[in-house]
Amino acid sequence: MNVELTTAGIITERSEVTANYVLNALSIFVPLVGTLAGFVLWPFFAPTSTTIYIFFVFFFLTIIGLIVGLHRYFTHRSFETGSLFRLLLGICGSWAMQGPIDRWVADHRRHHRYSDQPFDVHSPYWKNQEKISSGFMRFAHAHLLWMFVGLPTDKAKYAKDTMSDPISGECSRRYWLLCASSILPVLVGFGLGGQDEAIRSFSGPAVFECHFCIN
Repeated sequence: MNVELTTAGIITERSEVTANYVLNALSIFVPLVGTLAGFVLWPFFAPTSTTIYIFFVFFFLTIIGLIVGLHRYFTHRSFETGSLFRLLLGICGSWAMQGPIDRWVADHRRHHRYSDQPFDVHSPYWKNQEKISSGFMRFAHAHLLWMFVGLPTDKAKYAKDTMSDPISGECSRRYWLLCASSILPVLVGFGLGGQDEAIRSFSGPAVFECHFCIN
């Protein structure tokens, strides 16, 4: 066991590291498949004005869940709010498919603790304790590779409050169920335009992944 890593709140247990990589892979590539399916179906089910409205409404809700919910509220506690709005933020934030709330909070707080130093979870300069010299690898690590080569964060050290809170804790435990609920645009599409509109709306939840392009 690396005492320095453990003290910094970084997990090295092989099973937990592997589980974290698997969660990241599913969170990225399952929506990607949906996006590709949307492009394949485009010639047969070109978007209508209804499709575009549905997309932007749910895109907006997901971005609010990510920026206002996961970042400003759950991580930084920048404001106070009631239980219902916290739950809505937790649901919409989970639609972004960036992992359970408690893990997102732990990673981001660790990032601030060690910003652009060793142990920063997604630094362009460091991969764990190893310095990155290549400019391309810096870019790649900061935006994507850290999710497959980095070591996970100890949630008990960095996100204990998030884990113990009944709303964010439950949302974290039911992450995949909340991800599945992002199929809601399809149901809305079906209600507004029948089967064809439901198919057009299918790629909506997947396209939310575009914010992975921003670090």
